[in-house]
Amino acid sequence: MKTKHLFFFIFILFFFNTVCFTTYGQSKIDSLLDIVNLKKYDTLMVNALAVLSKEYILKDPEKAMQYADKGQILAEKLNYKRGLALCTKTIGNANNVLGNYIKALENYQKAIIIYYEIGDKKNCAFCLNNIGSVYLYQSNYPLALMYYQKAVEIFEAIDDKTGISLCYNNLGNIYYLQNDLEKAIVYYQKSVNICSVTGDKKGLSGGYISIANIQSKLKNYPLAIEYYLRSLKIAKELGDKTGESTCYTNIGNAQKKQGNYSAAIENFKKSLKISEDFGDKQGAAGIYINFSDLYNLQKKYLPAIEFATKALVLTKEIGSLDLEQSAHENFFITII
Repeated sequence: MKTKHLFFFIFILFFFNTVCFTTYGQSKIDSLLDIVNLKKYDTLMVNALAVLSKEYILKDPEKAMQYADKGQILAEKLNYKRGLALCTKTIGNANNVLGNYIKALENYQKAIIIYYEIGDKKNCAFCLNNIGSVYLYQSNYPLALMYYQKAVEIFEAIDDKTGISLCYNNLGNIYYLQNDLEKAIVYYQKSVNICSVTGDKKGLSGGYISIANIQSKLKNYPLAIEYYLRSLKIAKELGDKTGESTCYTNIGNAQKKQGNYSAAIENFKKSLKISEDFGDKQGAAGIYINFSDLYNLQKKYLPAIEFATKALVLTKEIGSLDLEQSAHENFFITII
């Protein structure tokens, strides 16, 4: 008995950067906390809170949101529009990571209005990209494509290489999910080429995952695992827990397709622990589906049902149609 749908995590690239501070030997977080603890309620504190939020976005998104909320409140009191936009976008990012997509969209849209008012095209484009990624997670490909294309138009007009690379990867994801591998690999390779030149490790890590997914789709599993491991190495260097979880899941999927079930289970466990510790509902739902699929392949139907049921609960909560369909498929395969 085989599943009809194999779910590989794609690596959807968001933009989480804010502004930079010089740390002069201290850790960045300590330096930022020093600024906040001065209790000078000015624009510098707003910026410090925004960057603190960015520092925690991939490690502790709940804490990230707390810092961004404080920054947003202060920015409103000071009528500091750039800081307000920055914190609002960061709240959107935190909700995005946590799978709270409606709140993420609301905050990105608010941020775009403010960035438009102050004439910041670059950050308007980054918010458009992030909105596209929310719609991609929700399997709304026409809207995702529309937002990515608008974002890349702006990035190309202002010659922002990081933004162009970001959108190319995400455009590749749309074509990958629609099984147009030729178009997908063209965009993925464009993204990797730019990241290699600019030294963008985060983007390069995502690009390696994207290329690996293509190789997995083509059943070239050893090469796929090689690219996943390249990405995993960078994710660990960057402290990117979402990236680590994605790599472990995809390595597990490739091993599963090779029939190496025990190795796949170990990698799924690593990925699930990160997602659950992190509060990543999207990631956890996908891993539950992969566990269910694996147990179905082994005809271990009781754990397959348990994981499919867990996945259904989460997919309905986060509103991901692709994941929900996959969970249903695993559930029905089990009970037929």
